[in-house]
Amino acid sequence: MIKKLALSLVMVLAAAAPLTTPASAADEPVREISGHGLDACPDHSLCLYQDRDYNGTEDARIWIITGSVERLSAYDANDRASSLYLHSHHSATLYADAEHKGDRFTVFRRDQLADLDRVSGRSPGVPHAVHLWMNDSISSVWVGRDGL
Repeated sequence: MIKKLALSLVMVLAAAAPLTTPASAADEPVREISGHGLDACPDHSLCLYQDRDYNGTEDARIWIITGSVERLSAYDANDRASSLYLHSHHSATLYADAEHKGDRFTVFRRDQLADLDRVSGRSPGVPHAVHLWMNDSISSVWVGRDGL
């Protein structure tokens, strides 16, 4: 009787246990490091640098993005980037507003932008490319179905 009760308890506990493991920091689409220069950006990543010229010669914040992000504010990266490097063979579109809305521009394989002022992009309701001032203005990122 005790063996049956113990077996029943084990079966109930096993059924109640989650089937997936919790997400780790490595599973997140954004992680933050401190550094400077293009060499600080790992392969298959979009790196957003806190300061112009890839943080210059001093270490500062770098947000390493490996997937689409609807809200950079969730990673304390909203409206903070001043330069970027796409260390990937794919493309990424960066948006001024959360949830992939607002002014936007696209970067392609290995693009390097030392200054995010006056980038060529699109503005809602405007049928042609325009110059955008995106310094400290990026709020979401879309990397496409293939990822980076």
